[in-house]
Amino acid sequence: MELPGQRLLVLNRKLSLREGFTAKLTIVPIDSIAPGRLITGREIASFESPALHDNFEALAVTHEKGQVVIWIASDDNQSLFQKSYLLKFALSLPPR
Repeated sequence: MELPGQRLLVLNRKLSLREGFTAKLTIVPIDSIAPGRLITGREIASFESPALHDNFEALAVTHEKGQVVIWIASDDNQSLFQKSYLLKFALSLPPR
């Protein structure tokens, strides 16, 4: 998802037998993206034990009262091992 200041918000997801579903949110400068280039960003959130974590697979960015707001969602996929969550966070963006 595109953020102000020519940045992208990336949801990095992982599944392992030991930890289950985990995710990280990373901010990546758009100008660092190029064919064949390995990109790295700045991690701003981690969803893993003991914090709330699940198979997060939806990401949206909105603006409310001058703030950047991030929405993250998961659904249970009709599975006993997953839950449906809708998370909302206000994001303070440092200058680039």
